[in-house]
Amino acid sequence: MHRYLRIMWALAFAMVVGTACVQMQPIGEPETVVGQVRAELPGDAIDRVDFLTDVKPILDNRCVACHACYDAPCQLKATAAEGMARGATQSQVYHMTRILPAEPTRLFVDEQTTAGWRDKGFFDVLGKQRDGNVQAGLVKRFLDLKSQQAPEQSGVLPDTYDVRLGRENECPTASEFDSYAERHPEGGMPYALPALSDEEQDILVRWLDTGAPYSSKVVTGAEFQEELERWELFLNRDSNKGRLTSRYLYEHLYLAHLYFPDISANTFFRVVRSASPPGEPIQYIGTRRPFDDPGVERVYYRLMPERETIVAKNHNPYVLDAARLARFEALFFDKDYAVDKLPGYKADSNANPFVTFAALPMKSRYRFMLEEARFTIANYIRGSVCRGQIAVSVIRDRFWVVFLDPDSAMNEALASFLPTMSGELALANSNDSSNALSPLLHWGHYEKLERAHHKARDEALTQWFSDRDISVDLLWNGDNGVNPNAALTVLRHGNYAAVEHGLLGQTPPDTAWVIDYPLLERIHYLLVAGYDVFGTLGHQLTSRMHMDFLRMQGEKNLLNFVPAETRKQIRKQWYRGAPQSALDYMANPSYDKVPFTGIDYQTDEPLIELYGLIGERLEAIQPADLAVDQKLATLETFKGEKTTLLPQVMLLRIDGDESDYVSIIRNDAHLNMSSVFDEAKQLIPAENTVTVLRGIRGYYPNALMQIDEADIGAFVDSVLSLSDEQSYSRLLDDYGIRRSNSNFWALSDELHAQWKESDPTGFGILDYSRLENR
Repeated sequence: MHRYLRIMWALAFAMVVGTACVQMQPIGEPETVVGQVRAELPGDAIDRVDFLTDVKPILDNRCVACHACYDAPCQLKATAAEGMARGATQSQVYHMTRILPAEPTRLFVDEQTTAGWRDKGFFDVLGKQRDGNVQAGLVKRFLDLKSQQAPEQSGVLPDTYDVRLGRENECPTASEFDSYAERHPEGGMPYALPALSDEEQDILVRWLDTGAPYSSKVVTGAEFQEELERWELFLNRDSNKGRLTSRYLYEHLYLAHLYFPDISANTFFRVVRSASPPGEPIQYIGTRRPFDDPGVERVYYRLMPERETIVAKNHNPYVLDAARLARFEALFFDKDYAVDKLPGYKADSNANPFVTFAALPMKSRYRFMLEEARFTIANYIRGSVCRGQIAVSVIRDRFWVVFLDPDSAMNEALASFLPTMSGELALANSNDSSNALSPLLHWGHYEKLERAHHKARDEALTQWFSDRDISVDLLWNGDNGVNPNAALTVLRHGNYAAVEHGLLGQTPPDTAWVIDYPLLERIHYLLVAGYDVFGTLGHQLTSRMHMDFLRMQGEKNLLNFVPAETRKQIRKQWYRGAPQSALDYMANPSYDKVPFTGIDYQTDEPLIELYGLIGERLEAIQPADLAVDQKLATLETFKGEKTTLLPQVMLLRIDGDESDYVSIIRNDAHLNMSSVFDEAKQLIPAENTVTVLRGIRGYYPNALMQIDEADIGAFVDSVLSLSDEQSYSRLLDDYGIRRSNSNFWALSDELHAQWKESDPTGFGILDYSRLENR
């Protein structure tokens, strides 16, 4: 009851705040089609600066680091010229106290014209043409403000700079800029980072002075045409089986960056719904969520070029090639089943995949998600929100993920009740709501459904293991060590996380998840397909609370592999201070009474032994390319409260014969993960750990360091001897590349260039909005 009182208090507070924050929309400008040249200027003036060759590289390398995705300040996106033309707005995407759903503002989706964006509250930042001249816009004025500042010395920036993640961005309009500049002389762009070079500044200013011209015409190379036609033909079969399969694939791949490796490793496409068939121009269908009613009799699935710069924080590549096409054929078309009727888009079931896709073979669906499990799990975190605050606030800072073998009889037994329990698998955020109260008022109903599902699983486990042994052989081993997706590690840092292949870390984590098909599917529809970043407070809270159940399901699945008497002890350790209801849900009352047979544990720490057995089973797919220098590996011995002196993610450049990069990630320990509010009160720094991995593993770095290979030992000693904030400041003095460092952009350029060369498919621009000022 106390938990719900707190939720209702937050809702009441939201109502008060919401009524006080109604914003007036700016007056719209005359319509200008996004993409056309914004000013009628002589051709030679336009030719002096070319957007693609001259301007875009500067935007990508200096602006996109902060101005990308939904967490771009003022929603000003520098990832495409159309984003710059759209401009900025004072409305927020991340708004936890929202009472009514916000109108979505997805670039290239929710509006196609500059005038349309003006009607949605976005204001110009590039400048306007008046009497043959272009008046200075906000971008130029912010650049000028930066040039008026004296260059900062390489040290901590003054307190006037606010680099907190939760800071409020003022987002001044043109008429408000002078007042803003007077109050914030430090507010020029790039904010709290070194200024552009004179050459970069000159190029941008000349582009702005000529009306910021660009072309939005998207030309797909002829070399892609055959593959595009092949895949669109596959995705648009006329049979019911083909149409249902394509709908399933779309609802799982709509956020993917699709690529054809035989043609290009870094040219990406997206699958979209269209009202027009292949061979005709795409008539994009933009709905709030991918399973919403498209409003047309027949949906076609088309491949559209990705038009924005690739940024690491929401980049999730997915390969399309001949092997993938053959695999899809084998999974969904070579099986003997029928689709008698298409499910339609009923509001009470379209978000429940166990109802919508009941006709598709369950094992095929599981295999589809499982065989690219890193992509599947990463979607939960990156998903449609860029900043995974809902998905991430419910998970621990480091845990392993393994999967139930799709070919095991246990998997079939646990899924045997799906046809009769499909209604109970509905998710609390699945229905659209017009206000914040609706999802919360219905929460009790979904909680009852979840507990009914929990009881059915308990009974299925009890029946299955009454005369059978438990064994780690029930876990998928990547088809005998071929597929690395059988073992994953999730590394959380703040409200973001990285997903890596392998069981990483020199010591086992506190927890691990064993995921089966229903759980894998449900998390996708809760946190990806069904999650609305523009949704209400109620939508966001019920998503968070329902994810509690799903996390506990994965942890419960792991505890099935240890003796019953041990499960209770582990549950208490994992959920210290949690309400009794959480401990009750973690138990399987019937299964806990079944005699435990199959694994002969030799110590009084069965969980540690289990982690070892899982490691042995999955040893063949452990990655070898993440190992670091042995001296650097000793950083994982750094534990406890003093680890709080480290940032959550530190990227370390090591200069030698060839430069290398290492990620040092702080793992914050928690008493439990069941509290919707006040996560800070659940932290237990005494149990913190550190993970060290080769390569770039955190896409929102908090600190950049640079050392010579010969100094690795001294660097490690400095980290291990950290004792207070002053000692960390000395570490930065010796090795850090602070925000103010004159070499900052040079290091950034080298880092990105090396990453792109070594991994052109996985590469994306890093986000610097969380760099500390210490």
